[in-house]
Amino acid sequence: WAWKYNGLIFSRDPVAIDQVGGQIIDEQRKIKGLQTLAEAGRFPKHIQTAAKLNIGIADPAKITTVLA
Repeated sequence: WAWKYNGLIFSRDPVAIDQVGGQIIDEQRKIKGLQTLAEAGRFPKHIQTAAKLNIGIADPAKITTVLA
């Protein structure tokens, strides 16, 4: 399924933007009563792989989100 996000996400860090996007998707899945991506066995593995290769930050605690 899909929904209208009606927002924009910007980042200089491609890993962080994927991590934040995944969190947004998981929030919507919970609202709809669905499993998270990880629980459904569909966690985007490229995020952790890219973080291990020092391409960007995947730790949500280290990502600053600014809502405007």
